[in-house]
Amino acid sequence: MGAGASSSRGGGDGIFETAPVANTLGKLHQMTAGHDWFRCDGWKEDDGSFGEPDFTRFFGIGVNKYADVIRISLPRNNLGGILPFKDKFAVTMIELRTIDLEQNHIGGEFPPAWCRLANLTHLNLSRNGLRGTFPDAIGNLVHLKTLKLAQNQFYGKLPKTMSKLTELTQLDLHRNRLCAMPDMLGYDSQKK
Repeated sequence: MGAGASSSRGGGDGIFETAPVANTLGKLHQMTAGHDWFRCDGWKEDDGSFGEPDFTRFFGIGVNKYADVIRISLPRNNLGGILPFKDKFAVTMIELRTIDLEQNHIGGEFPPAWCRLANLTHLNLSRNGLRGTFPDAIGNLVHLKTLKLAQNQFYGKLPKTMSKLTELTQLDLHRNRLCAMPDMLGYDSQKK
């Protein structure tokens, strides 16, 4: 199925246009210096440009049977630039469960719009150049089991809203400039 085509969702859920998803992934590719990625199988046309190829075949992208993107996994792939920060990313990628962009060269701040990814369970942005403070809305990611943001340039206090992350089993924030770990997280550092 091509990215510009419509796919029918099972169970009479109607028609889901895949073009917005391809456009949103195209924005991710553009904003993270996709032309410099080590692997970009399926992301580029033969001439090196980003067209509207079948995003279900993009390297590092996992989809469910409805062609919803559920995984973006591009660790150690030379991504640079900044992360998509518009609300459109969160709306289009609402079924995302996993984002793994560890050990790249991504800068900028943590995108507050990503706090609207209500189904996210695993987030790994460790070993990049992200900076700034955590948005209060990070507490909206209530299904997070893994949160790895180590070795960036985050600073300041963690928001109290992180106490809503009750499903969290892995938390790694080392080598940032954060204040003391708040007790209200209820996080047991002995959990494995």
